[in-house]
Amino acid sequence: SDTPVTKQDFVDFFEAKKRGDIDVMFIPRNSKSANVIVRNKTKKGLKVRMPDVFAGVPMLGQMGGMGGFQNIEPGKVRKFKVMTVCLEHGKKEPNPRVKYDIVPIEAFTKKAEVIELCRMLGTGQMNQDAAQAATWHFTDGLSWPELVNKIGARHLNGRVDRYFHPNQVRLGMTYAKVASHRAKLRPSQVDKIESLSNQ
Repeated sequence: SDTPVTKQDFVDFFEAKKRGDIDVMFIPRNSKSANVIVRNKTKKGLKVRMPDVFAGVPMLGQMGGMGGFQNIEPGKVRKFKVMTVCLEHGKKEPNPRVKYDIVPIEAFTKKAEVIELCRMLGTGQMNQDAAQAATWHFTDGLSWPELVNKIGARHLNGRVDRYFHPNQVRLGMTYAKVASHRAKLRPSQVDKIESLSNQ
């Protein structure tokens, strides 16, 4: 039977990437956002299930979420802008000239609260700075007062700028509470991965 040209094959992002059906590029603009470029290398249309959340490496620090499905025509390229946060406090800003890879977030962190924060970030409805404060609270154990007092820039006249506005930290506290709550409700991804690796 003739299959219409528009027929889409449903594929998982990471499986298609592993098989070589799609080429993926992660190009960070800075620690707050990045572009993800996906090229369909097959001769057929692909309906790619995008990851809710992922980690960008080698810097081991940037993450974002896309979610949903994306139709990618044969041989075509799709570009997505994603919001990101840094997963390691104190690292330099990411460099767009460095080659990055996208890996499942669980390959980078097992902290359920961080994974939930990334999922929330992927909706595009969050304040990036507040999400960053909440992330460093979980990943690096920074207390809320430490985050409020974190120095952003020092000026020649001796004036200092805070990295976060106190309101951003306050909002980050709310995000952290929600992420903790969601992490408790969601069956552990880590348990799932461990049970698979034990088989």
